[in-house]
Amino acid sequence: MTGKKNLFLLTVCIALALIIVFLLAPNVGLISTTPRQPTVDLLYSTAGSMPQLLNTDQIDGFFVWQPYVAMAREGGMGKILTYSEDLPPNHYWANQPCCVLVMSTRFIGQYPEQARMLSLLTTAGIQYVNDYPNQSEQYTAGWLFGSGKLLIAGKYLDPFTIEHESFPTLHFVNESTTLQSSNRSLKHNQTVVVPGFTITGTSPPLAPARVGTQVSHTGGLPLIRFGYLATDHDAPLFVLTADPDYFHDHYGLALFAVNPYDERPTLFNLVSGNTTVAKVQLIPGQSGGGLMTIMGQGAIEVAYVGSTPANLQIGFGNPAQVIQPLHTGGSALVVANTSPCNDWHDFTALARIRSSEGEPLVVATVQSSIQETMIREALKTEGFEVRLYGT
Repeated sequence: MTGKKNLFLLTVCIALALIIVFLLAPNVGLISTTPRQPTVDLLYSTAGSMPQLLNTDQIDGFFVWQPYVAMAREGGMGKILTYSEDLPPNHYWANQPCCVLVMSTRFIGQYPEQARMLSLLTTAGIQYVNDYPNQSEQYTAGWLFGSGKLLIAGKYLDPFTIEHESFPTLHFVNESTTLQSSNRSLKHNQTVVVPGFTITGTSPPLAPARVGTQVSHTGGLPLIRFGYLATDHDAPLFVLTADPDYFHDHYGLALFAVNPYDERPTLFNLVSGNTTVAKVQLIPGQSGGGLMTIMGQGAIEVAYVGSTPANLQIGFGNPAQVIQPLHTGGSALVVANTSPCNDWHDFTALARIRSSEGEPLVVATVQSSIQETMIREALKTEGFEVRLYGT
């Protein structure tokens, strides 16, 4: 009897255990579980490396600024799925400034006249790009790529062809509803505005600079270190350096290269009327976040950077201020030509499938850039968890 009793108890225990397992099983019993959130992996990379990473199947796509988007397509390495202005949530980036002019607060306070002049020149450069797009494409191509052909994936491409494709995706503006109020307040408080100078949409009236403006300190000329990125997003800067006579004739302000025969000069005289009021040194950077960091460290005074890294670091206490926007657009998601995706909807559908199979899509972007923010927010809006590749 004892053996039968023990066997009965064992049977009961096994039955109870099976019932508990059954009840706790996902989607079957009392305890429900939510489906695992789909994921996409981000890989940090330099912009110049992304087309090659895509071409060698190390990534599934990249989200970056021009002209690398046009380079990938012209070089036969990828196709464009969507531009930044068409991304979720609800085309948010269509009217948001991508790149902006930023100045350190110390520089604005110490040299308000030179700060005013660089703001005026930026506005004049934007107007030039809009008025003379073909010439601006040529100048920008020359600055970014030089005078020779460009070798991409075994193909020789004309740099002008790349810029001719890239420029229509950029929308250079002199007004932003997001920044307009702060611009007016900043310029008024820092006295870097002159009668007749306004930020009012494309082709605004520009007031000529006062001839013979003097520097605001004694001794040698100030050296203004100007950070920029190797992208046609900074085209207003490149046209300023390439056609100084135009700007001097029209506005009384210009950046004249100290060594004008250099293919890519780095040192310029900031000239107002007939007077040199500062030296300007151009310093290339790898990302907007990097340029903002060295501005906070006092290594540069002025820069063209993405609005997201600018506002983020200023919010964290970086002693700098956004002066004005440069443009919207000019960034895109690129995938291989062999990809089954033809638009953003296809991409997110494939991403969900790959995530469910344990092989999330890998998308490259530049760390601490506005492009990182754009693709992160778009994926999060679609319900994806965005993780760093390898974590």
